[in-house]
Amino acid sequence: MNLGEMKDWIVRDTKRPDKREDQVQDAINAAIEYATTSCDFSSDLQEGSVAISSSVNAQSLPISSTFPRFRKIKYLRPSSYRNFLCWKDPSRIFDHQQRQYTDVWYRSGDNIVFNLSVKQSLMLYAYYQYPLFLTSDDATHWMLDQMRTCIHDLACWRVFEQIGNESEASRFFKIGDEFLKRHKSDLQDAVSLA
Repeated sequence: MNLGEMKDWIVRDTKRPDKREDQVQDAINAAIEYATTSCDFSSDLQEGSVAISSSVNAQSLPISSTFPRFRKIKYLRPSSYRNFLCWKDPSRIFDHQQRQYTDVWYRSGDNIVFNLSVKQSLMLYAYYQYPLFLTSDDATHWMLDQMRTCIHDLACWRVFEQIGNESEASRFFKIGDEFLKRHKSDLQDAVSLA
């Protein structure tokens, strides 16, 4: 399903064709973002690698250029390590003897900072992304296919709330949020025991 088809479906249920291009489109994008931030879906996971300096142990990666639409890190692992780097609270990166912990990472402003015990030249990573804002009727997003009823109901909730129909807004939110809980168990980034 594309954005235009979802807009048409919502217009049919809300009976507000005048809201199609602005409020309905914004409501769909908001519903996708609401669902994205409610769970770590495997379809939002991006994996890759980035070259790092092999001459120093402590380095940083700029978030904006390394991790487009960054939401949060799943893992960081230097290519020859068998273990992932551990996240550390930035206020606790030193031990009691004032030595800096190694094989840890933390976020500092617009950077991911890490300190390695062994110098490396390549960092493997995985992170979750925020969704793109959909504007074209032929634009697609994986949730419009795999979670279409959930996104429809959450978008209807937003539209009904904007036009002041609280009872319909409440009804659609309850149904949409229940669908979201069901989708979390099916589509979240986790081990499947099928």
